[in-house]
Amino acid sequence: MAFPAHVLRLIVASSGNASEELDIVFEESCRWNDAYSGTRRLMLHPVRSLSQQSGAATQIVPNRQLSEDADILIGIFGTGGGTQLEDSGAVEAVKRHVSAGKSAAVFFFDPLALVGQTDLWHDEALQSFKDECSAGAISASYSSMDTFRVAFRKHLARELDHLRYVWLPEPVPPAHKVEPGLSAEASRMLAAAAASQGVINLALTLGHEVIQAGRVTLSDGTPRKTALLKDALRELVNLGLMEPDATRPGLYRLTGSGYRAADKLIEEQKTHAEAELKPRPASTPKVQPFEHASYRPARH
Repeated sequence: MAFPAHVLRLIVASSGNASEELDIVFEESCRWNDAYSGTRRLMLHPVRSLSQQSGAATQIVPNRQLSEDADILIGIFGTGGGTQLEDSGAVEAVKRHVSAGKSAAVFFFDPLALVGQTDLWHDEALQSFKDECSAGAISASYSSMDTFRVAFRKHLARELDHLRYVWLPEPVPPAHKVEPGLSAEASRMLAAAAASQGVINLALTLGHEVIQAGRVTLSDGTPRKTALLKDALRELVNLGLMEPDATRPGLYRLTGSGYRAADKLIEEQKTHAEAELKPRPASTPKVQPFEHASYRPARH
């Protein structure tokens, strides 16, 4: 049964080999959701960062973007985490998140943590970062996947019992969204996109802008028609019914809201067409009111 809930984005920023730890974070988040989301009206939405990809550029940018959107951030420095710290966006993500006043916890793999031996981190930058996290009481060490699971589970319980989550207002179910009226061109473009795998393509052919829905060309080559279609496309994008494809310039795709609006539009058009086809009853002539005057004989 569906219910309204506050959704908390839990972002995992990791460096080194932490694939097993990432799986544990997702498993424990799902376990918490199953056990408590119905009564607490809280839902964890864990998201993996891209910090394990190779290359500094592909690591730092995603971690920066994710940390800005995160409610809770988990940093993981697993096996091999003591090398090439400068190439990892995980540290930057943690620092940006904590600087914004948000909650974070950083876990460091240390196989000798149980016997009290530390300083296995030969990388000075990482050791310095670890010391800063310890001073800020946001760090923990683990020596195996089992100890990581226990430590993360305890952190999750402690974090979500914080008053900032306990005192959240009761979530309000979203009101039914009524789609605003669309222009005629936007309506036709929306229906055409829905019938053509949900795409609109803007292309330049022989110096002319061509606008297509799948293989169907909507433009007729005239500047007026092209301008109207481009205005219609902007209208659909501004309403959140279409969005540009991030990988192919000039290509636009229907969003989930766009498909729903297209279904509603097509259903309305179908209902209107059926109503037009129905035979209309023959008109009944108006009955004029007849005033009856009583007969009285004339007096002589």
